[in-house]
Amino acid sequence: MSKRIFGLLLALILIVTGFGFVGCGGIITIGPTQEQEVTNKDTSTIVDVEETGLDFNFMTAEEYGQCHSNWSHGWNWRYEEDENVAIVIGINRAVEDLIIPEYVVDGTAEYKVVGVDNLIMNTNNAGVNEHALGIKTITIPATVEYVEDQVFSDTYRDYETNEYIWVYLESLEKVIINDRDSDLPLSVMDYLYCRIADRLNISVSDLWSGDYPEGTFHDGLVAIFQEEYDSFFNKDENDENLFYLGNDDNPYLMLWETSFWCDGGHVAEITRVSINNNCKIIGCQAFSNISSLTSVEIPEGVIVISCDAFWGAGISEISLPTTLKEIWYGAFCGCRNLTSITIPEGVVFIDENAFYSCNSLDKLIIPSSVKYLGFNVVERGQPTNVYINSADVYNATYIDWGWQQEYGYQFVGSNYFYVLSSVVDENECGIIGYHKLSNKISYNDEEYYMYILDE
Repeated sequence: MSKRIFGLLLALILIVTGFGFVGCGGIITIGPTQEQEVTNKDTSTIVDVEETGLDFNFMTAEEYGQCHSNWSHGWNWRYEEDENVAIVIGINRAVEDLIIPEYVVDGTAEYKVVGVDNLIMNTNNAGVNEHALGIKTITIPATVEYVEDQVFSDTYRDYETNEYIWVYLESLEKVIINDRDSDLPLSVMDYLYCRIADRLNISVSDLWSGDYPEGTFHDGLVAIFQEEYDSFFNKDENDENLFYLGNDDNPYLMLWETSFWCDGGHVAEITRVSINNNCKIIGCQAFSNISSLTSVEIPEGVIVISCDAFWGAGISEISLPTTLKEIWYGAFCGCRNLTSITIPEGVVFIDENAFYSCNSLDKLIIPSSVKYLGFNVVERGQPTNVYINSADVYNATYIDWGWQQEYGYQFVGSNYFYVLSSVVDENECGIIGYHKLSNKISYNDEEYYMYILDE
C-alpha cells in the first residue's frame, strides 16, 4: 500500500472517529461538531444522577438566574451562558464521604452542578434527614458557585413539644473546596457552634448570648473553641489569627475566619493581619466588626472579597490586588475610618452596599472594567466624589430580587456623581432617578458629565 493511500485511509478513520493528531502547528482536532465538543468532558466528572445518592432541582441557566437573583451573591449577573444546571436539594442514602459531582446525567440530558441548597433537612421540611448525619467529609467541586445557608446546620419545629430544635451534621470532620470564586455559607460557623455547645452541654443560644459562668468555665470554653477550630480549619503558621478552608493542593484557598470570635464571644484584639499568598477568596464576614483592625495585607491572587468581609473594620486605607474580580455585598460597609481605596482595573462586579457608610471616604473611582454595580454602592452624599469610567454599567439590565422583571441600571446612594463623557449615550440618560446636567467637569485630564438625583 502506498504512503499516499495509507495517509488517506488514516485521515478518513480520524474524521469518522473524531480523533485528533499533532501537526506542525500543534494539536489539530478533526471530526467532532461544536455540540459534541461541549459534552466531551472528563468522564470522571460526569455521574449518572441515580449513582450520586443526591436529589436535584434541574433548570435552564435562564431559570437559574431568575430564581437566584440574590442580594448577596449576584448570581443573576454571573449566569449568562446557555447551559442546563442542577442544584443539590437533598441526600437520599447514607454516605460517609460525600463527593458532589461537577456534572450529572439524567436520562440523556446533562446538567452542570452549580449550587447546594440543602443536605441536613428532609426536602419536605419534615425534620432532619437521617441520611446526612453520618457524613464525615464533603467535597465541593469547582463548578459549584454557592452553598446556601443552613446546609450544615438548621432548625426544625418539633410539633409534639412545639419547640424548635437545632441539628447539625454531627460526624462532619472536613469540608474540601476546590479552586473557584464562589460562596460558602455562614452555617459552617453555625455547625461549629453546635459542636462546641454539645461538648459544653449548653444550648447554642446560651453560647451565642454568652449566658454562662466566667472563671474556670470560660477558660475551658476558650480551649474548646481553639481545639474545634484547629481540627476543622487550616491554620497559617505565619499568622495564627487566620483560619482557612481549602484542599490538598491549596489549603489556604478561602480565608474563612479569624481568632476574633474564637475567644468564646470575648473579643480578641487584632490590629494587623497578613493573608496567605495562596488565598483566592476572602470569605463572608471574615473581618467583620473588628474595630481594632487597622492594617490588612491582601496578596496578589485574591479574586473575590465576599459579603460583609470587612464590615465595620477599623481600617483607614487598604490596597486591593490587581487580580481582584468581584467585591460582594457590604464588603467594606461601615468602614468609617476608610479614607483611601483604589479599585483596580479588572474588577467586573461591585455589589450592593459595598462602600456604604464609609463616611471618611472622599473619592471613589469606578474603573472601566466594571460591568455590574449594585444598589447603594455608596451612601447618599458619601463619598462626595464618585467617578464612573465604565460604559457597560449604563447599558446593563438585570433581574432584580427574583421578580423576573428587567430594570434599567440604577445608581442610588449618591446625590450626584460624575460619568466619563466618552462612555455616555448623548441621547439617553440610562440611569433611573437621575438627571444628566449639560455642564462638564475635568478630572485627571478627562471630561465628566455630572448626574444629579431627581428629588
